Amino acid sequence: MNGGKSYKAPVPDPATGLDLSKLQVPDADISKLSLTMPSSSTHTSAPLSLLENWELRERRSIGLANQLDLMAATA
Repeated sequence: MNGGKSYKAPVPDPATGLDLSKLQVPDADISKLSLTMPSSSTHTSAPLSLLENWELRERRSIGLANQLDLMAATA
């Protein structure tokens, strides 16, 4: 027991029915954000096959995320 306080179940969001109490609160201090474009005088090269593999992996990840979103919306 924690000082005689009784357990209170989290109240779900009435619009969605989801418990949003565990979500992190976004930091309100916008000055921590880097709002300038990074600049560099050095150039980096990568083989085309590596870039193609990265692109394929990213496209699959986005496709999977879209499918999960559709399943969640359907449920």
